[in-house]
Amino acid sequence: MVGKKVTYPYHVVASAGESKEVTILTNTEARPLKITRIVTVFPLGDYGELYISYWVGVKQVHPETGELNGDNVIWDDDVDITIPSGSSLKLKYRNTNDTEVREAYIHVIGEYE
Repeated sequence: MVGKKVTYPYHVVASAGESKEVTILTNTEARPLKITRIVTVFPLGDYGELYISYWVGVKQVHPETGELNGDNVIWDDDVDITIPSGSSLKLKYRNTNDTEVREAYIHVIGEYE
């Protein structure tokens, strides 16, 4: 039986010099949520100055090491990430530009098992 498919959009707006951790989703279902795809879009004009990584608890889950960044780049990645019931997927970002806002668009796609 196929589970319920879900998409969680998120828009990152990082103020100049800002570093932050935000919750994209919390699994409130009584079953695991399997994330199968994460799309991270850095629009034209980001100049590779916004860095993003995804976390479950204290473990970085995407990318496995380092951070995503880019300018006019779409990272469309197949992933295999399980979010247990009661746990959250978090996004950590940092804007290395001290004067300008940087942004990214996120789509997290998955299915409840």
